[in-house]
Amino acid sequence: MKKLLITKKRWALPIGAIILFLFCYQVAFKKSLEAWRLHTSLAKTLAASGDVSATPDFEQKKSRNLDRIIDLYKADTADFRSNILARIAAIAGNENVKLTDVPTRGQGSADGHLHIQRLGFEGDYFSLMKTLMRLEQAKGIGMIRSATLKVSTPADGTEKMKKTVLSVYFEIFNK
Repeated sequence: MKKLLITKKRWALPIGAIILFLFCYQVAFKKSLEAWRLHTSLAKTLAASGDVSATPDFEQKKSRNLDRIIDLYKADTADFRSNILARIAAIAGNENVKLTDVPTRGQGSADGHLHIQRLGFEGDYFSLMKTLMRLEQAKGIGMIRSATLKVSTPADGTEKMKKTVLSVYFEIFNK
């Protein structure tokens, strides 16, 4: 009986080590080896395919994304004084803000595609901020380039005559 126990103990360590190795292989090593094989196969495929940026699908997707960005800036400058000013005045009117300064002529860029229009609004601070937010969300009127908020007092210094003025510069591309 003693000889049987000694024989079992002698084989217990190698059998335990083999079982532990199989368990570790299933839990950790197998997934790592599969990931390594996948990486090498994908690296070979990428090297064989060449430059990915030259594919037509990639170029079309890139073009669509650029068109979406440019559409945010587009507005018809010939029509700016009528339709777009009416839309901007309606947005301002909904927030009880007065449109005070209307552009006479925009500044153009050297290539003639970019125009900057400055509009002035007058009202209380919260209404001006709501108007600015609505103008940023509106489509087809151009992109807001900058906004300046000023509080002006008359020369005689009366506190009741203070005005809060918002100047908004729109960046517009010609269609």
